[in-house]
This record gives sequence, C-alpha cells and structure tokens, in this order.
Amino acid sequence: MIGQHLLSVDQLTKQQVVTLMDNADTMRELDHKHIIASSGLAHTNLGLLFFEHSTRTRISFEIAARRLGANVILLQEAMSSTQKGESLTDTVCNLVAMGINLLVIRHMQQGIVQQLAEQVGRKACIVNAGDGAGEHPTQALQDIYTLSHCVNSLQSLRILILGDILHSRVAHSLIKLLVLMGVTDIRIVAPKNLLLSDEKQLKGTVVHDRLTEALPGVDVIYILRLQQERFSDQVGTVIFDQSSYIKNYRLNPSHLSLAGNQVHIMHPGPVNQGVEISHQLVDSDQSIILKQVSLGIPMRMAILTALSSPNMIA
Repeated sequence: MIGQHLLSVDQLTKQQVVTLMDNADTMRELDHKHIIASSGLAHTNLGLLFFEHSTRTRISFEIAARRLGANVILLQEAMSSTQKGESLTDTVCNLVAMGINLLVIRHMQQGIVQQLAEQVGRKACIVNAGDGAGEHPTQALQDIYTLSHCVNSLQSLRILILGDILHSRVAHSLIKLLVLMGVTDIRIVAPKNLLLSDEKQLKGTVVHDRLTEALPGVDVIYILRLQQERFSDQVGTVIFDQSSYIKNYRLNPSHLSLAGNQVHIMHPGPVNQGVEISHQLVDSDQSIILKQVSLGIPMRMAILTALSSPNMIA
C-alpha cells in the first residue's frame, strides 16, 4: 500500500502504480454512470492547504474529494493565521486537532511537506501537491495515467521532456515514474542553465543540446512551464533571455514533421502560449493537454481512496 502519506514518487512500486491506474479506471467508469464510489470518504474531513497559486491541482482534488463524499475545507495563505505569524506546523497541528484527517498541501518551500508529515505522524494523511521545485507526485501519476490511455505501451514509449527541468517539480517526479514503469527512451532538452546539475536525477534519460536532435521518432513531447518565479533562489539568479528561449526551444508546428506520425503534446499547465509552445499547437489535434486535466480527477479519486482505505492498493 502507499503508506501513511504520499510525498514522493520514490515511495511507489510499479505494481502500486498499475493498481492506482486500474482503480482510476473504475472511478472513471462509476462517474460516467453517475454512481458514487463507495470509498469510506463519507466520514473524511479533507483539508486543501494551498500556499501557492493553483487552478488545476486544487480544483481537481476538490472535485475528486467531493465525488467521494468527503467534507472539503479549503485554506489559502491569505485566509490563514500564518498571516498573523503562526508557523505552518502550528496551523497543520491545529487543523488535525479539529478532526481534519487528510491534508493536501502545496507550498513554495521544498521539503516542507515532508517535515509536516513527520510532525503529524499517524494522526492524519498528507499528500504532497507540490513543494517548491521538489516533487509533484500526483501530477506524475496523472500524466502516466493519461499516457496509458494514449499510447500502445508504456515500455515502448519514446518521450521528450522539453524546457525548465531545473525548477520543475513535475519533471522531477515524472522522470522517476517513467523509469519506474520501464520507459527506456526518455529524452531531455533544456538550456544548460535550466538543467539539473545532479546527474543522478537525470538517470535513465539522454540529454540533447538541440530540440531538432531529440525530436525524431518521439511519441510524446512533454513541455514544461518556464517557472520564472523560481529563477532567483538560494543558489543564485538564473540569467534568462526569453527571445533566445523562444528561438531555440519553443515548440512550433514545423517541429512536428520530425516527430512520430501520431505524436502527442502534453503540458502540466498553466501554458505560456507563444513562449513554450506556439498558439497553433495548444488546441491542435496532437494536443492532449485537456485530456491530462480531465483524467486528473479519477486518478486523484484513486489516490485519496488508497490513502483512506489502504487495502485498496495492496
């Protein structure tokens, strides 16, 4: 089973991921039939604690939890006592004392969600919904689930991940999960100053200098958002030339002729149209960006169910 918390892709086994995808299919089928899943969440108080802006992740968790019958409490930083000087740890401990037994947390500080999980222990379950430039495990699970619906085989998948690898918690989780699922053709393209400096985190991938070199034969092009809000951090300021990025790394229609015949385009959102990807491709037939969004709901239903009823993923 997943365990008390879901903080990192590192916790998962391949079989657990397969089980989550199967359970997500079940949730999706029940939802299409307008049947409420029996999951035990009817007596769950679920807190959504988002201290960074979010649309897709927050709302999909809220929809997923409500469809499972949970009582959902939304807490954003502007409405919390952290604005009065209370520590985040104290805020979380107070919420748990009020009976909130499942917490979905997003925060700008890398590693903070893991610290909170250690503090809470077994009093509540915590889900990492993104910790700075750390990880975003539920987005990676959502993406793998989407891929399973769009390609014939994950093992034979050829995927290109393009953009801001350095600051992308999405990429950090997705690369790990692709390797776990047996994907052997993972290509990376990014400006040198937006690549991970730790080669261990790129294990199982091949890094290319130029976009045109990496495109031939790929089945999926996964585009990352440029996270300019993280370009100045504890390791110094990233020098970024947007016009140069657009010239060398923006995905344009002309690039698709180099890729596979049935190439799919993915993006975790929000999309900076005209910078990371041309306007024409966002709504093109090759784009499965909105499919990613819609499939995030049944996957998060499966995740919440597994955490509240661990035997569901044994």
